[in-house]
Amino acid sequence: MENLGSSVDVVIGGEIFGGRLGEMRQTIKELELESEKFLIKFGTTERLSVYKPEKVKVGKQNQLIVGDASKAIFGWHHHGLQQSTETWSEIAYVKQKKRIQVTWTGVISDKRIIDYSGDRFVELLL
Repeated sequence: MENLGSSVDVVIGGEIFGGRLGEMRQTIKELELESEKFLIKFGTTERLSVYKPEKVKVGKQNQLIVGDASKAIFGWHHHGLQQSTETWSEIAYVKQKKRIQVTWTGVISDKRIIDYSGDRFVELLL
């Protein structure tokens, strides 16, 4: 909560949203907590949902670290296009032991598996 308004890089399963650090920073606007998930809303329409988060902590550089979760979904409207259901995309990261199934839906569609054996399933880097 103390980082509302801060700009962060979003890292899920070791992958940086946007490709490189600093390229697609997101401004934290709102945080919603529920019993089985939390939702972070960013500057415009971007949002990150993390399901069944475990081992949540704040790192030495004040970054949010979610050590484990069953899945994380990052969604956004594509920049430069009218905001509608047709311009909404999501990337779902579903944890499967030492692998993560990554599924893109929306404007871009793709599915792949990445190897993952880390302890930082989701990170928000200040």
